[in-house]
Amino acid sequence: MKKHFYHLWREDPLLKVVFLGGGDVGLKDFAILSDGTVFKNPTFFRSLEQKLAKEQRILARRKQGAIQRKQPLAEAKNYQKQILMLIFLVAGCAIEKILLH
Repeated sequence: MKKHFYHLWREDPLLKVVFLGGGDVGLKDFAILSDGTVFKNPTFFRSLEQKLAKEQRILARRKQGAIQRKQPLAEAKNYQKQILMLIFLVAGCAIEKILLH
């Protein structure tokens, strides 16, 4: 029997104890069962967080550009477009986080 993080056992009145299976939880793969089934790690949330960080950096640059041009942020079109992109991205992150839990 291979080493696994957890083992599932069941008591049977006739056979006394029956091994149902085992599994391991890891960093590279989310879970590996004793029959060889591999569940991959859900990485889409990490990629959304990286996109969010990138879009926030772009927003900061847009704000600096508008301030240098002495333009109010309410009239800076690129700044307003970037805010809309961030709103949609944050909403997507929130939905994925809810679905993960």
